[in-house]
Amino acid sequence: MNLSIRTWLKTAQSSSIAGNHWLMAALSFYGLMLLLATFKVFERGLIGSFNDKLLHFLAYMLICALIYRGLRFEFLIERFLVTIAIVGVLGAFDELLQMVSSHRVSEFDDWLYDMAGALLFLLGAMLFQLAKNIYQAYTSSNSDER
Repeated sequence: MNLSIRTWLKTAQSSSIAGNHWLMAALSFYGLMLLLATFKVFERGLIGSFNDKLLHFLAYMLICALIYRGLRFEFLIERFLVTIAIVGVLGAFDELLQMVSSHRVSEFDDWLYDMAGALLFLLGAMLFQLAKNIYQAYTSSNSDER
């Protein structure tokens, strides 16, 4: 993994939000999530009827999936690390906003559930990529034998 800073920045810039539908979807979902969480009516109604931790887990799993899909890096590990860093910052910002809200409570456990959802998605994505690579290697070796 011998990339120069310039190459890494060039790769990161190609993943800019402006022309990337996946990153725009992630940002839109995150913004909508934060906006809806500010209204007490949603907390008592729809949100209050579900387990708070499950909502954190599922929401950040989706955000992670959208960000992961939108990022483009030469190496898979870079994509993994940048995705988890972005999700971690977004989750922390969400919890910081809850500190200033009068009707919401900031909990470190919520951030842990955010990260658990993201990590589970990334584990699944990496296993899928591994299975895909094994399958492609298997099919190409079988076609070479013929």
